[in-house]
Amino acid sequence: MWYRAVPEERYGTRVFRGISRRVFRESNGKAFRGFVDALGILAGVDVTDKRLPAGRRGLTRAEVASSQRGRIIAALFDTVAAKGYPATTIGDIVGRAEVSRRTFYEHFAGKQECFLTAFDQAVADIGVRLAAALADVPKDDWRTRLRRSWHTFLTALAEHPTAAWSLYVETFSAGPALIERTSAVNAGFAELFRKLHHRARHADPTVPAVPAAVFDLYIGGTAERIRHCLHTGGAAALPGLTDLFEATMLALMGQVDQVSRSGD
Repeated sequence: MWYRAVPEERYGTRVFRGISRRVFRESNGKAFRGFVDALGILAGVDVTDKRLPAGRRGLTRAEVASSQRGRIIAALFDTVAAKGYPATTIGDIVGRAEVSRRTFYEHFAGKQECFLTAFDQAVADIGVRLAAALADVPKDDWRTRLRRSWHTFLTALAEHPTAAWSLYVETFSAGPALIERTSAVNAGFAELFRKLHHRARHADPTVPAVPAAVFDLYIGGTAERIRHCLHTGGAAALPGLTDLFEATMLALMGQVDQVSRSGD
């Protein structure tokens, strides 16, 4: 599942703050209403188990609620990936999560709000994983940061195949709010690569200037390639895209001689 207990202080990283600000702006302040709740889930109890232990649990009310919420979100990803978003019902979700309908509605107003929160939680987890992966990489080592970022991101998707399918395929059938959220997050990631390009040019004057919109196209192209891989090779094959995504960015930065191999 895409849920782990993570030290809360690690959310203050520059990597994720940039994405969160961009998403917040482009969604008119509404996009991260669910994200705030997602931080509580990620920083709380591990919800790997389907149910809490029977009997006296010794858990606070907040911990019980966090566990329930995490199981509901995991169930949504699993069900949406299996049936598709339009066909998924609240009954499907609560049955898989092993909670009551009443419990579901204590946390979410409906299926779409649950999906929006799940989306935000996945983005939050990616931000934490990227920050951890890049923590020991010097800021001027942009090539290592490029490759490690993609490897971390694609590995995270591969480890959570139902979430990957839900986020990259099913969002298009989940309504305007999910499409808006996807666009905003993609814009945030494009901004990260613009900053990486700026850092690369500062470190190496031979790196050429490129139009800012190129990075939006880059993120859009990588997203489409991820979808193609999910349809043809499955989530397990996603880390194999690291070479291609790295090679494409190196080419954009005029570093063709450093491209080891581009993949198919």
